Amino acid sequence: MKRMKIRALMCLFFAIVMVVYAWDRLPLNGQGLEKVFALSWLSFAGLVIGGNIVAIARRGRKSTQAKQEVDNARAVKRARQFG
Repeated sequence: MKRMKIRALMCLFFAIVMVVYAWDRLPLNGQGLEKVFALSWLSFAGLVIGGNIVAIARRGRKSTQAKQEVDNARAVKRARQFG
């Protein structure tokens, strides 16, 4: 589980680096197809960045839920032993 979080962090980092590097090189003031390409590239980069942020946020939530489920299972097992 920890590997997936590290992978998402690395992908997020590389996506941000790519956007920073490409920002000056994208023809945002161009006309026609140049501008369509630049805006579509930025929108796909935004989707990649957003998806990695969501993956990181969900990974943290799932690990706490998994810990709670394990704790609940242990509590039920203990209650059965003494019951």
